[in-house]
Parts: sequence; C-alpha cells; structure tokens
Amino acid sequence: MDEEVEHEFDESLSIINFKSCTSDELIKFMLDFFNLADEKELLQFFVIYFAAATVEVEEEVEAANIAAWTKEIVWMKLCGGST
Repeated sequence: MDEEVEHEFDESLSIINFKSCTSDELIKFMLDFFNLADEKELLQFFVIYFAAATVEVEEEVEAANIAAWTKEIVWMKLCGGST
C-alpha cells in the first residue's frame, strides 16, 4: 500500500543563486552535492544520466509512433480502406 508522504519546505535552507557562481564553484558544489571524488566522476555521472534520459525520450517517441500507426490502421479499417 502506497503511503502519501508530505514534505514541508524547510525555511532554514538557503536557496542558492547559481547565476553568480563561477564554473569552478559550480563544479565544486556538484561534486559535494552528488558526493563525487573528482570532475571525472562528475562527467561519468552526467554521461550516464543523459544517456538514460535519451533512452527514456526515445522510448516515448517510439510509443507515440506506435500509437499514431495504430490509430491510422484502425481508421483505415473503419473507413473500409486497405492496409
């Protein structure tokens, strides 16, 4: 049974404005945030993350194509056309 978990915003947490960060500061923040040892691990993390995101998008596109194809076939069958 799934339980709904309510999360409250902790107002003691500061919001970070990344616009004013240098590249080095941003990299250091990401290394600390993701608990990674160095920039090489950070790069590997993002390569894996973006590869997974790409696969997900490709699967969504494929599903949409299959749905469109199915809709077209059904429409053709209902209208008496041939495939």
